[in-house]
Amino acid sequence: MKTEGWTILRPLQPAPELWEQLKRAESVAGIKKASRGISKWMSREFEDRQLPWPPIDFSDALDLYAETLLVGMKLPSYARTDRSRSDDKRVNHLAKVLAGARLGLAPVTAAKRLSHWNLSRDWTEKALEELVKRSKERSSKTYGKAKP
Repeated sequence: MKTEGWTILRPLQPAPELWEQLKRAESVAGIKKASRGISKWMSREFEDRQLPWPPIDFSDALDLYAETLLVGMKLPSYARTDRSRSDDKRVNHLAKVLAGARLGLAPVTAAKRLSHWNLSRDWTEKALEELVKRSKERSSKTYGKAKP
């Protein structure tokens, strides 16, 4: 489905077991095994989608930078608890390490240089609110008045 400025696709089916496998990896082989699982999941989820852009093959990046990610997972800034926000912190940390690896930076350097950057907790909700707002504006133009 397409609307002005938006492409809406069916939701991806989550695979929490792959995330658990990646975050608990203790070796390069463990990261690569999780990467293979993610690759299979992505193939299954994206095979019938007509995307206006190519999907980023995250599993290739994990494979390529497995050693760097493993070092990044051993840094003190990598969340090790099972608190509700720890997964968010792990995602942010691994994103910084992976971004740094793509630029040739050591994990500690990447984590330090990007320490000021954090993905907002409500980024998905804000995008959804914007979509709803645009939909209401569009329907008010089509039907003459906004729906409550």
